[in-house]
Amino acid sequence: MFSYALKSFLQDKTKLFIAVIGIAFSLVLILLIYGIFKGTEEQVLAYIKNTRGDLWVMQKGVSTMHMSSSAFPEFYAAQIKKEKEVKEVYKIVYLNNVLKVGGKKYFAYFLGFEPAKKTSGPWKMAEGDKNVGLNEIIIDKKIARESKLKIGDSVKFMGQSLEISGLSEETYSLASSYIFLNYRKLQELFKAEKIASYMIVDLREGQNPREFAKKIKQKYPDLNAISKPKLMDSEGKMIRRMGIETIRVLSVIAYIIGFLVIAFTVYTLAVERTREFGIIKAIGARNTGLYAIVLFQSLTSAIFGLIIGVFLSYGGAYLIERIASELLIIIAPSTIVRISVAIVLISIFSASIPVYKVSKVDPLIAFRE
Repeated sequence: MFSYALKSFLQDKTKLFIAVIGIAFSLVLILLIYGIFKGTEEQVLAYIKNTRGDLWVMQKGVSTMHMSSSAFPEFYAAQIKKEKEVKEVYKIVYLNNVLKVGGKKYFAYFLGFEPAKKTSGPWKMAEGDKNVGLNEIIIDKKIARESKLKIGDSVKFMGQSLEISGLSEETYSLASSYIFLNYRKLQELFKAEKIASYMIVDLREGQNPREFAKKIKQKYPDLNAISKPKLMDSEGKMIRRMGIETIRVLSVIAYIIGFLVIAFTVYTLAVERTREFGIIKAIGARNTGLYAIVLFQSLTSAIFGLIIGVFLSYGGAYLIERIASELLIIIAPSTIVRISVAIVLISIFSASIPVYKVSKVDPLIAFRE
């Protein structure tokens, strides 16, 4: 039976090729669209995710960073620092604006951090260091490359000339690029002396962020406090409302189209062998044998298609990121496994339908047709 299944499988190489390629390109469609969604979400959450701290404190009524405005007197930082649960407090100023360099405009989030507390600044540097001076600026290396800028060059921002002291990495995207300045300088530029946008609180070991957040809100009615996981969850919901939900919808459509293509391709390949299956049954094969043949052929087609699809997906992601450097495409192994299992099940189910029909029909019909 296995020998027959193998010979039958390889009999029509053109149809076999079409089935394998159909599965492969369906996987590519699903992985790339879903990968763009996950990459965009990852870019927006990058600063929160990569900044050390258990708790985020902001103006009352604010619960996110992006598309939000938070401002409160910075003296609150000194008061919160005195709480017995607190290890360290990092103040930041966070505003959105446009950086004009090299004839291009870059919409970005400008983040002023305290140089002495570098953990609240850029999380990865390509060149230079995080010790940004009062009249210095850190920009992403991709912005620098596109604008033909290097460390030591100057850029104009808010009517002032700032020297590039460092180039950051992983801070440039279609959704949210980050530009870093000295905390005091950004306050000065926006005429917001002694005003902070957010505080990042690092708690002592063993402290519960949620419980301390309740304490902050009760003790300081003008402030809101959110644990890091809760802030990321709030950001994720806000991101989807901003328009990334569109990408999510596209990824769902990609799933549906991909799975339909696979189901139709595998079903067509199997239905064309209905008469052949009838003959096999007529000469003594049991229904279990027919299902075994279909199982072998479906699994083999799916596996070859998945292998090719994975290689094409990673290759496609690499090329897209090279062409559109602001895009990040995340293809996680867990996503590949999850989608692969679904594809295999759909392939087996689709190919089994013709066999099921044959199993219910008189085998002699196959000879009369």
